[in-house]
Amino acid sequence: MTRFEAFRHAVLLPALGSQIIIVMLGSAACSQIATEALNFAANFIQSRSFRAFETCALSLSAQRSWRISLAVPRTLEGHSPTSPLRHR
Repeated sequence: MTRFEAFRHAVLLPALGSQIIIVMLGSAACSQIATEALNFAANFIQSRSFRAFETCALSLSAQRSWRISLAVPRTLEGHSPTSPLRHR
């Protein structure tokens, strides 16, 4: 095993794995904040315009499109959208 291979297995791969986990946790928190903000905005518009169906439909379609856009890259890599990431 060369020095670079030892460095890659001992230092580089665990560090990248940790960074990926941190990014996933941060994006989950951002997704939760975005959902709460979107629901607040939808309720505000609904209270001002009295258009309940339109605001709920728009809010739901925005949330679904965001979740699909987050799930598509994982599906293309061979993971199902609900399964945890696994190393191959």
